[in-house]
Amino acid sequence: EFATLTRELSTCREQLLEREEEISELKAERNNTRDDAGRAEELQELLEKQSFELSQTRERLVTLTATVTELEDDLGTARRDLIKSEELSSKHQRDLREALAQKLDMEERITTLEKRYLAAQRGSRDSW
Repeated sequence: EFATLTRELSTCREQLLEREEEISELKAERNNTRDDAGRAEELQELLEKQSFELSQTRERLVTLTATVTELEDDLGTARRDLIKSEELSSKHQRDLREALAQKLDMEERITTLEKRYLAAQRGSRDSW
């Protein structure tokens, strides 16, 4: 009977060690699960933060796109205005060159008339 009790005690000790190992493994798994849950929570917070930032970036992109479109329209208008201004400037330059040419022509005619007038006066004095 003592031998039976010793074997039974030995069996109970082995079972106890096995149960302690199982308990240790379960505790480790629980700790890992907690760590994983904590990590999952951190990742969820990070995901939410990045989603918010992405949303803000998209809103900013929409605003910038609208601004770029507006600026492109303004640029188109400015280019058309510039072309009109260049055409007007070219016309004014042509008109100015023409006016200067007419002025020079008129000055030459005046000079020629003055010379003829002076020559005519000399001729009439010489006749006296």
